Amino acid sequence: MMYAPTFIALLERKFAAFNVGKLIPNLETLQTHTRRYRQWQLAKELLDEQRDELKAKASASPMPEDLQNAVSALLKEHPQWPWDKAVTQHADASATA
Repeated sequence: MMYAPTFIALLERKFAAFNVGKLIPNLETLQTHTRRYRQWQLAKELLDEQRDELKAKASASPMPEDLQNAVSALLKEHPQWPWDKAVTQHADASATA
């Protein structure tokens, strides 16, 4: 049996013997990732600017009166779901109703 550090050392020796280095994707892949990361940064900036307002709006949202019963009914229909999925499903259905 070979332990992880021994196996990693073996792989590193084999890679070095064949001049295998770290993989760097092609330019298009690097640019796509850079744009996605920048999009994430910009979205985070917007969210940070609006966080207090969004929190206030969410706090002011009316709660369904039947929330506990609805969650219970959804979990009977879908016993494999965690309770928080049932809550979100009910909230989505309530928002569009």
